[in-house]
Amino acid sequence: PGDAPAPRPDIGTSSRDLILNGRTLSITAHSLGARPTPAGVAVVTDAAGHELTRVRFGPLPAPTDLTPKTVYIEARLPKTSGPLRVTLRLDGQPDEITQINNSAVTPGA
Repeated sequence: PGDAPAPRPDIGTSSRDLILNGRTLSITAHSLGARPTPAGVAVVTDAAGHELTRVRFGPLPAPTDLTPKTVYIEARLPKTSGPLRVTLRLDGQPDEITQINNSAVTPGA
């Protein structure tokens, strides 16, 4: 039941989109769906699931012209031990094509 997934928005990131440099985590988020994404938040947690920080990002257009639509997010961390998980959450929690690509772990974790 519900609407078809194809015309939905979709936000995504991957381990390749996460770059840790000291206490700064650079995150690239991609708009992958057929509809623009609303604004949202990138939540960074440690290996135990404790939230370290969250950073807002703006809306992204849909890549209807087949060119990448990305936003670069910088998260300043209070500490950097162990693997970090980034989860992207869209305002209003719209249905997306998939949520599998909404979360990623820093490389080497």
